[in-house]
Amino acid sequence: KQRTTYEMAKAELELGITGVQKALSVLKDYYGAGAADFDAFMQQPAKPKLHSKASGAGGSIIDILEVVESDFTKNLASEETQEEDAIAVYEKTTQDNKLATTMKSQ
Repeated sequence: KQRTTYEMAKAELELGITGVQKALSVLKDYYGAGAADFDAFMQQPAKPKLHSKASGAGGSIIDILEVVESDFTKNLASEETQEEDAIAVYEKTTQDNKLATTMKSQ
Protein backbone atom coordinates (compact mmCIF):
# COMPACT_ATOMS: atom_id res chain seq x y z
CA LYS A 1 0.00 0.00 0.00
CA GLN A 2 2.78 2.44 0.89
CA ARG A 3 4.62 1.60 -2.32
CA THR A 4 1.51 2.33 -4.39
CA THR A 5 1.00 5.65 -2.60
CA TYR A 6 4.64 6.55 -3.23
CA GLU A 7 4.45 5.62 -6.91
CA MET A 8 1.30 7.72 -7.38
CA ALA A 9 2.80 10.71 -5.57
CA LYS A 10 6.04 10.41 -7.53
CA ALA A 11 4.22 10.24 -10.86
CA GLU A 12 2.07 13.27 -9.99
CA LEU A 13 5.07 15.32 -8.85
CA GLU A 14 7.08 14.42 -11.95
CA LEU A 15 4.11 15.35 -14.14
CA GLY A 16 3.76 18.63 -12.26
CA ILE A 17 7.45 19.43 -12.63
CA THR A 18 7.30 18.71 -16.36
CA GLY A 19 4.22 20.91 -16.78
CA VAL A 20 5.75 23.80 -14.86
CA GLN A 21 8.99 23.52 -16.85
CA LYS A 22 7.03 23.67 -20.13
CA ALA A 23 5.05 26.67 -18.91
CA LEU A 24 8.26 28.43 -17.86
CA SER A 25 9.80 27.74 -21.25
CA VAL A 26 6.81 29.18 -23.11
CA LEU A 27 6.61 32.25 -20.88
CA LYS A 28 10.33 32.91 -21.03
CA ASP A 29 10.22 32.65 -24.82
CA TYR A 30 7.27 35.02 -24.99
CA TYR A 31 8.42 37.59 -22.43
CA GLY A 32 12.13 37.12 -22.94
CA ALA A 33 14.40 38.88 -25.35
CA GLY A 34 14.68 35.82 -27.59
CA ALA A 35 11.71 36.73 -29.77
CA ALA A 36 12.85 40.32 -30.17
CA ASP A 37 16.39 39.23 -31.07
CA PHE A 38 15.07 36.86 -33.71
CA ASP A 39 12.87 39.56 -35.28
CA ALA A 40 15.80 41.99 -35.35
CA PHE A 41 18.01 39.36 -36.94
CA MET A 42 15.48 38.66 -39.68
CA GLN A 43 15.13 42.44 -40.38
CA GLN A 44 11.46 42.22 -41.11
CA PRO A 45 9.40 45.37 -41.42
CA ALA A 46 7.71 46.44 -38.22
CA LYS A 47 4.33 44.82 -37.66
CA PRO A 48 1.41 46.92 -36.55
CA LYS A 49 1.10 46.70 -32.78
CA LEU A 50 -2.03 44.84 -31.79
CA HIS A 51 -1.11 44.54 -28.14
CA SER A 52 1.89 45.06 -25.96
CA LYS A 53 3.36 42.52 -23.62
CA ALA A 54 2.79 43.17 -19.95
CA SER A 55 6.35 42.45 -18.89
CA GLY A 56 5.68 43.12 -15.20
CA ALA A 57 2.92 40.53 -15.03
CA GLY A 58 4.95 38.04 -17.06
CA GLY A 59 7.92 38.40 -14.75
CA SER A 60 5.71 37.84 -11.70
CA ILE A 61 4.16 34.74 -13.20
CA ILE A 62 7.58 33.37 -14.12
CA ASP A 63 8.81 34.02 -10.57
CA ILE A 64 5.80 32.20 -9.10
CA LEU A 65 6.25 29.24 -11.45
CA GLU A 66 9.94 29.00 -10.53
CA VAL A 67 8.95 28.79 -6.85
CA VAL A 68 6.34 26.13 -7.69
CA GLU A 69 8.94 24.14 -9.63
CA SER A 70 11.33 24.36 -6.69
CA ASP A 71 8.61 23.22 -4.28
CA PHE A 72 7.66 20.28 -6.50
CA THR A 73 11.31 19.26 -6.77
CA LYS A 74 11.76 19.44 -2.99
CA ASN A 75 8.58 17.41 -2.44
CA LEU A 76 9.74 14.78 -4.92
CA ALA A 77 13.10 14.50 -3.18
CA SER A 78 11.32 14.19 0.17
CA GLU A 79 9.02 11.44 -1.16
CA GLU A 80 12.01 9.53 -2.55
CA THR A 81 13.89 9.83 0.75
CA GLN A 82 10.87 8.63 2.71
CA GLU A 83 10.48 5.66 0.37
CA GLU A 84 14.16 4.74 0.73
CA ASP A 85 13.86 4.98 4.52
CA ALA A 86 10.73 2.81 4.52
CA ILE A 87 12.48 0.18 2.39
CA ALA A 88 15.48 0.17 4.74
CA VAL A 89 13.22 -0.27 7.79
CA TYR A 90 11.30 -3.07 6.07
CA GLU A 91 14.49 -4.91 5.12
CA LYS A 92 15.91 -4.57 8.64
CA THR A 93 12.66 -5.79 10.21
CA THR A 94 12.55 -8.74 7.81
CA GLN A 95 16.15 -9.62 8.65
CA ASP A 96 15.46 -9.33 12.39
CA ASN A 97 12.39 -11.56 12.06
CA LYS A 98 14.37 -14.21 10.16
CA LEU A 99 17.07 -14.12 12.82
CA ALA A 100 14.50 -14.41 15.62
CA THR A 101 12.80 -17.33 13.87
CA THR A 102 16.14 -19.09 13.42
CA MET A 103 17.04 -18.56 17.08
CA LYS A 104 13.65 -19.90 18.27
CA SER A 105 13.86 -23.01 16.12
CA GLN A 106 17.21 -24.01 17.60
